[in-house]
Amino acid sequence: MDLGSHLNIGKKLFLNTPNDSPYRFLNNSQVDIVDLADNGVWVVKPSSEGEDGNHFLFYKNKEMPNFSGISRVNPLGEESKYLDRYIEKYKMKNHDRQLTTTMVHDGETVKVMPYSGKVIFPIKYQNLVFKPQECKFAKDKTVKLPEEI
Repeated sequence: MDLGSHLNIGKKLFLNTPNDSPYRFLNNSQVDIVDLADNGVWVVKPSSEGEDGNHFLFYKNKEMPNFSGISRVNPLGEESKYLDRYIEKYKMKNHDRQLTTTMVHDGETVKVMPYSGKVIFPIKYQNLVFKPQECKFAKDKTVKLPEEI
């Protein structure tokens, strides 16, 4: 199957992740693609309990394509019936390209900037950057935390 031909705005995907994935909360989830970027895709995970969650999936290899922390991607071959609403909400949140994505590091939820991979919250992890090819967080030598100064 050629996954690349299914990576279009509005398409639905079903995701599976390993237990130790930084995206483990997306395991066995259906998501809708709302935007494409050079280093990954923005998806929305619809929620019946409140705010829909926007998540950025980093490419591990864009050419194949495959995603860091995602073990299987099954295109569902259908478009979201709420696509316009999802895209409008996403654009409102990301109008300045400052929308963060949620990931898990050492069992804790972290907020990551998709365009740089830098962790911005919590503060104790601000010296980390996500490395998609390795699917891990590594120390960013250009950032010094207050206790390191």
